[in-house]
Amino acid sequence: MLSRRVSLSVVVAAALVVASCGSDDTSSSSTESVAPTTEATPLESVVTTETPSETTDSMVDTTDGGGAVVDQAAIDAAAAAFLADQAAQGVTAFYVAISDPVAGEFSSAYGDASVDGPAATLDDNFRIGSISKTVTATVILQLVDSGDLALDDTVTDLLPDLAAEHPEIADLTVKQLLNMTSGISDYLNKVDTVVPVIVEDPSTVWAPEQLVAAGVAAGVDETRPPGYSTTNFIILQMIAEAVTGSSLQDLIAQRVTGPLGLDTMYLPPNDDTTLPDPATHGYIDGSCVAELAEDGATIDPGTDTTDWNASYGQGGGGMTSTIADLLGWAESGVGNSLLEPATADERLTSFELLAEGFFYGLGVMELDPWFGHEGEAIGWEAFALTNPDSGVSIAIAGNGCGGLITGFASFISALYPDAPIG
Repeated sequence: MLSRRVSLSVVVAAALVVASCGSDDTSSSSTESVAPTTEATPLESVVTTETPSETTDSMVDTTDGGGAVVDQAAIDAAAAAFLADQAAQGVTAFYVAISDPVAGEFSSAYGDASVDGPAATLDDNFRIGSISKTVTATVILQLVDSGDLALDDTVTDLLPDLAAEHPEIADLTVKQLLNMTSGISDYLNKVDTVVPVIVEDPSTVWAPEQLVAAGVAAGVDETRPPGYSTTNFIILQMIAEAVTGSSLQDLIAQRVTGPLGLDTMYLPPNDDTTLPDPATHGYIDGSCVAELAEDGATIDPGTDTTDWNASYGQGGGGMTSTIADLLGWAESGVGNSLLEPATADERLTSFELLAEGFFYGLGVMELDPWFGHEGEAIGWEAFALTNPDSGVSIAIAGNGCGGLITGFASFISALYPDAPIG
């Protein structure tokens, strides 16, 4: 569920349907459903030139009283429409944070953190799914910068025992793992592998070796078109830990979130992935139930996944955050500010067109003119994106799965019609 076939392909498809009035999927949203009118409204036209007489704890005014500030009412209306549209997906909470050099900063929480309340707040913690890949990739690229490994190092060079156990992956390089050209199947997208076990026993604690074995068993074929696979990033996690002698949890805290001051963004230990309080509850409903069924799992609609062990994701999708720190991550260029300029440049110029229909670099998605990543855990979805041309960064999250990404893309494209997702 961290790399769902539906949510990923629909990100690109959103570029074709956003600002239109139709959809062929009840889980997708049109511009009508996320904006107060059927015509996309530029963010520049929903700002005021005076500081509002009153602000709430969900409004961050950085203008010192004189410049433009985001019109909270306009985004509030779009958020309310998003929640109404996504109710069938079990979504009760919606979080948005924007950093715009022209319009200022805005962050707000909408709806309820669970079906029974309390109200959602900016302090709520949630799972960020595959956005974790950008963090793991940043650690790996830092190790490239320090000379501890190279992009052309192979699995045999770095993990000889794993290579001996799975000779199919022995000659794969770090770069192939980072940019999804390894040919390794995704253990989360194969029938009757990991997902049914997760659903049958949500308390299962997964070892990285188990996840890699499941992905390899599902197939390795370097000759097939590049394809999205969380298995790659579990191997990268193991490489980072072998090279440094430290856990990925510690590496992330010491090298990434600590230096950036992202105190609530972290990778929990595999044996206890409990969300910190206050937590947004995750739910399975709507198309998410059907997605799980495709992987061989049966589950009741409305199932609360908050207490499920999330070690099925680890360095490929196991991290948690608040909306403020997720925005901070987007503002860092999803880690590029922590890399040498040449490495950051290569990260953004090594894009491969994946079989799912979008371009992927070294642990980062290109959704021109944006780059960053989508994230889906079982019960949550999120976006962390930045636009290097405009300097705008955006973080969005909701507590559902299986269809939010299209709505996120429509929401962003309604605010920035000159830079729609895609």
